[in-house]
Parts: sequence; structure tokens; C-alpha cells
Amino acid sequence: MILTSVILFLISAILLALAFYFRCKTKKTLNSLEDMLNQAIEGKFSAEHFDETRVSKQESKLEDYLSSASISVCLSKKRQN
Repeated sequence: MILTSVILFLISAILLALAFYFRCKTKKTLNSLEDMLNQAIEGKFSAEHFDETRVSKQESKLEDYLSSASISVCLSKKRQN
């Protein structure tokens, strides 16, 4: 009876730790994506600040898109001036 309780407690603790870990990892990825989008909106996005070793394939695709969008924003601003 006690062994079963201990095992259930350990499993619960491990699951809770995993949930916390993945929540933090997801939050970090979303913050990174938000920063990239904000920089692109402001026309300040630069691929030089992009570390491909620690981001997902989707972020890499978004980086390609934002680079071209950032160039478009800069060209539009130059045309307006």
C-alpha cells in the first residue's frame, strides 16, 4: 500500500516537472517568435540576430518570410520619403 502511494507520488512529480519544463520551453519559443514579429513590423528585423541552432524549423521558415517582409517595409518607407 505504501509502495503504491510512493510510486504514484513519484509519477505525479515527474509528470508535473515535465509539464513545467515544456511550458517554459513553449513560452521561450513564443517569446522568440513575438520578438521576431515585432522587429519585422518595425522594419528592424535582422537575420544576424537569429540563432538557427536553438530554434525550430517553423521559426526558420518564419525568419525567411520576415526577412523579405522587413525589406519590403524598408522599401515602402523609402518610397514615402
